[in-house]
Amino acid sequence: MSLTKIVTYDLLGSNQHYSNFMKAIQGYNNVQITSSCYVVETDDSPQEIRNKLFIFMDQNDRLFVSNLRTGSVGTNIIGNPQKFMDMKKE
Repeated sequence: MSLTKIVTYDLLGSNQHYSNFMKAIQGYNNVQITSSCYVVETDDSPQEIRNKLFIFMDQNDRLFVSNLRTGSVGTNIIGNPQKFMDMKKE
């Protein structure tokens, strides 16, 4: 069953692979929440998402991936608020 995960990151360098990092996130059904935070809907576990993104990161970059629970709310998100509300949450 496809559920939502939150993916937040700090890309601190000038890695040439950052465009691939972003393509990997955008390959999921996603909604951008802030400039470095996305909600993705996928069957992948948080660990699988991390492993897919990690290969495009520098050693000092930061990444956090977690399941997103029902009751999550936001204000003024960058992406489509209705799409976010329609995503399946635990």
